[in-house]
Amino acid sequence: MANMLLATMLFILSVTMFSFSVSYGALDRTFQGLDENVFRQAVNVMDASKPFFDEHVVESTVKTYLKTNLDMYKPMLKYSFMTEPLDGFYEEGVWRTTWIDITFYGDFLSTYHYESVSSFYIKEGEAIYG
Repeated sequence: MANMLLATMLFILSVTMFSFSVSYGALDRTFQGLDENVFRQAVNVMDASKPFFDEHVVESTVKTYLKTNLDMYKPMLKYSFMTEPLDGFYEEGVWRTTWIDITFYGDFLSTYHYESVSSFYIKEGEAIYG
């Protein structure tokens, strides 16, 4: 009888750990896969000497990317953008940023927390992961 109880507990633990590793792996792969191409779409190069990130385009492309790749986790996960105050310039009274940090965070499987930060900046008119 004790063997059956032990085998059942081991099976439940194995299934739980498998579920955790699959979910965590999916989140991490998707966020780490948020590559430079998503941010290259948001580089505004109207004036080639002063390229900057169009923050509305960044938010739209990231939202589309995450919705496409993580639709089943959407209600539980959040992301936020932060611009570096020293990396940018004012143009026509509007702050134009050349550096963006994106933080991706949230709870999944009810008890586990995930958080990761990636930075992107503009170098020679291209968005670079940094």
